Amino acid sequence: MLETYRAKEPPPQARTFLLKPKLRSWTGRVWRLDPQNFQLMLKFDASLSLSDIEDTELRACLAPFAAQLSSIALYLDYGAPNRLPAPWPVGILSADRNKDAFVCFYDFLETAPAHVLVPLAGAGAQSDLMFSVIPFNLEADRVVFAITDYDLGFHNRIG
Repeated sequence: MLETYRAKEPPPQARTFLLKPKLRSWTGRVWRLDPQNFQLMLKFDASLSLSDIEDTELRACLAPFAAQLSSIALYLDYGAPNRLPAPWPVGILSADRNKDAFVCFYDFLETAPAHVLVPLAGAGAQSDLMFSVIPFNLEADRVVFAITDYDLGFHNRIG
């Protein structure tokens, strides 16, 4: 049975689970809050199939959420209002049987690599993603996983 992890220090890599969702499309948005403030957001539409999850316990835990995981909103945010109360997560995966599933990577758009990668993700680019998770909250109708690390790539041909 999966156990939740809520310690202040990062979990050992051996306790985390690797997920590889399929990215389908992305959208960039600027939400203007008022004349002085805005929110920049990059959102991917992704899906995660239970058959792509190698760990049997994790697959069983996520099975009730298969429909929600077939269409995940994945946000690369500034600031991320859905932060978990721990200092080490770099993001969150949440699935709720009464709502959609979402992934949020904290502060992605504030990083130097994002300023280089996002403009390269233009027409014809392909992308891939993998990230490691650990259970943070497990309930019958809602699961929350802390994301410990991620690898997001954009691929395009030169010439």
